Amino acid sequence: MDGSWSVRGRIGLSLCVMLGGFSLGCSDDSEAAAAATAAAAAAETAEAAAAEAAAVEAAAVEAVRGAMGQHFAQAREARRAIIAGDIESAREAMRFLAANDLGGTLPEALQPRFAAMQEAARAFGSAENLREAGTALATTLTRCGECHEAAGRGPSFEAPTMPAGDDVRTHMQRHRWGAERMWEGLVLRSAETFERGAQALDEEPLRGNQLPAGEVGAERIDALAAHAHQVAGEAAEASTDPARAQAYGNLLATCASCHRALNVQIPAAQPAP
Repeated sequence: MDGSWSVRGRIGLSLCVMLGGFSLGCSDDSEAAAAATAAAAAAETAEAAAAEAAAVEAAAVEAVRGAMGQHFAQAREARRAIIAGDIESAREAMRFLAANDLGGTLPEALQPRFAAMQEAARAFGSAENLREAGTALATTLTRCGECHEAAGRGPSFEAPTMPAGDDVRTHMQRHRWGAERMWEGLVLRSAETFERGAQALDEEPLRGNQLPAGEVGAERIDALAAHAHQVAGEAAEASTDPARAQAYGNLLATCASCHRALNVQIPAAQPAP
């Protein structure tokens, strides 16, 4: 009888061990399934958070792009007004640049550079003549270029072929082409682009008797034309941001004086559609 009990005891013990092992196996499977579910939920949450962050960043980029478009338009209006000899209209455009707040949409690293641009735009308010106004605008553009350089992005420009020819119309078109490249060089902080534009202007000047009669004599026109080309030569040699800003400002002021002397009418800014 004791032997029979021993057999039964051994069988019972074996069954307990087997059932216990099965129970432990079920527990391991449940824990693995729970861990997999938790990992999937965590991955889903991370993916949703990443998508939300990307959407916020895209919205911020779009907001900055829109604001930069407004800034670009106002800076161009300031340039147009200076060339037309209208400092007050230029001042109004520069007030926009000085006051327009991007509401923290810029990355923190760029905010000091943006503040420097606005400070330069505010300094335009003290300009008392065309030369000071031109230089204040050019200094502001230089600050724009510094910010674009730090951001690793900025406006893109497609430069058309430089006009070639010796007639008066082509000569002036070449002036405009060169001035545009100088503008782009400041906005992009590209010394090469700025120099290329200045070199296009650094050519034999037109003579007063080649140009339409204006409010002053041919001698005065000769002097203005010579000065414009002298400034272009200085601009081509400029090696620092302040020197390039000074040269560009002088050029704008000289253009304005020449236009006024020749009764050239600069079209007013067109209202936004």
